[in-house]
Amino acid sequence: MAFTTKGSGQTGDFAYDLFFRKDTSKGNPQLEVMIWGANNSYPLGTLTTSNAITSDGVTYDLWEGNNDAAGYYVYTFIPHGTAGNSNALPAKGNVNVDVKAFLTRLQDLRASDGRYSNALYLQVVEGGFEVTGGMGTVSLSGSIAAK
Repeated sequence: MAFTTKGSGQTGDFAYDLFFRKDTSKGNPQLEVMIWGANNSYPLGTLTTSNAITSDGVTYDLWEGNNDAAGYYVYTFIPHGTAGNSNALPAKGNVNVDVKAFLTRLQDLRASDGRYSNALYLQVVEGGFEVTGGMGTVSLSGSIAAK
């Protein structure tokens, strides 16, 4: 998935966003897993695993915490050491990752917590830009293949 940005003072993250449930109902999500590409903001929660996984030449840290406003727990993989950096978002970039590898790693790291399990039902997959500040436009292109 690729992105381009134009504007000033933009803050946020470009990410894959996966929502899960413990059952097949179409109710609200019960868990969220995010995989950030470019970012200059903070994920929810705290850093729990540094250097959790490397994919496509990028090493990711794992952050986690409760999204009180939405009512579910969130795991966020972000490029190592980039949380809250003051760098401008790049004008363009991409995130090409094997999402399944991240979910397998999350299972390895957090199955004992009782929140994430490979037995959960994937409810929604999104890719996009989560804006937290600034002005401008964002263009996205790409596809998501399920195997």
